[in-house]
Amino acid sequence: LKLSCPLSGKLKFRVSAIDAIDAFILLLQTDLSIPHRNFPSTEYRKLTNPMTPSISASNSHDDRPLIADLLATHSEAIKSVQEGIKAHDVGNELYIKGGNPQCYDDIWILRFVLSHRSNVKSATKAAIKTMIFREEKKLNVVGDLRHKIKNYCGEDNDAFSTNVATDLPGRKLYNSCCEKEAIINFLPDKNRSILSITQLYKINLDKIVTKMSEEEYAEWYLYYKEAIYQVLDEITRRTGKLTKYVKIADMTNMQVLKMNR
Repeated sequence: LKLSCPLSGKLKFRVSAIDAIDAFILLLQTDLSIPHRNFPSTEYRKLTNPMTPSISASNSHDDRPLIADLLATHSEAIKSVQEGIKAHDVGNELYIKGGNPQCYDDIWILRFVLSHRSNVKSATKAAIKTMIFREEKKLNVVGDLRHKIKNYCGEDNDAFSTNVATDLPGRKLYNSCCEKEAIINFLPDKNRSILSITQLYKINLDKIVTKMSEEEYAEWYLYYKEAIYQVLDEITRRTGKLTKYVKIADMTNMQVLKMNR
C-alpha cells in the first residue's frame, strides 16, 4: 500500500495495509473527539485569523502552505472569480444573500482556484455551481456538524445508535451495514487533518443497496462530507495552513465480486 499524505505534501512510504491499520488504531480508543459547538456552521470563522498562524511555521514535519502566502500568490485569480460570481445573476443573488458573503470569502474561493489550477473560467463555473447546490441543500444553515462525525462499527458495536440527536442523517442505516471498525475517523492532532481508514470488506454493499434508497444514501454522504469539510475549514483558518482530508482505503480481503455498483 502506497500512502501519500496531504498533511506534509511530500511524505510517501510503503507499508502493508494491515500494518497501517494497526499503527493508526493505536491512536484511537473512542470516536473522534470534537466537542459540540452550538453556533452556525460558519460562525467559527469570526474567531480565527488565517493571516496569523497559531502554530509554528518552522515545523520540519509540517510543510503545508500558509494561507496568507496562497492568498497573496493567487490574489488576482481570486478577485477575478469573485467578479465572475457577482456578474452572474444567480451567483450574485446567492453571494449577497444573508450571511453568504462570510461563507464565500477569499479562502473559500481559493480552494476552487487551486483545484482548477488558476483557470478563472473553470473555477468560477465550479464555484457558482457549488453555491447553487449548497443553496438547494441548505448547507449554509445546517449548523455545526463536526461533533456528529463518528465511527462505523455495526449496530452491535454502536454506542451511539440510540442517540439520534447527535447522528448525521442516514448514519444509523449505513452503520447497520458495517462490521466492527469498518470506517474509523480520528483526529490525532488538533492542528492537522482528520484521518479516515475504511476497510471495504467490512462494509456490506449489497445490504446498503437493500436497506437504503439512493436519496437516503446521498443525504448521508452529503452531510458526512460536509461535517468533515467543516473540520478541515476550521483547522485551516485557525492554524493559517491549508489543511486537506487524509483517507486510507484498505482493500485487504475485498473481492471485486463483492462490489455492488
